[in-house]
Amino acid sequence: MERKGMSREKKAVIIAAIPPIVLILGAPFVNRIEPWVLGMPFFFFWHLAWLIIGPLFLTAAYLVRTRGG
Repeated sequence: MERKGMSREKKAVIIAAIPPIVLILGAPFVNRIEPWVLGMPFFFFWHLAWLIIGPLFLTAAYLVRTRGG
């Protein structure tokens, strides 16, 4: 029996791959000193933000894979 759409594992891999791809591909666009955000250059803030956001994507990927979301 064939399933329609993507499998749960494939969805989980795509969700888990978003943070590193955005972090790496976004670096040239945010590589600047100005503006300052929370007392640090925007480039550092960008990395700090994705350090916090990344585990949320991994949690979502885990839930999709284990609970069939």
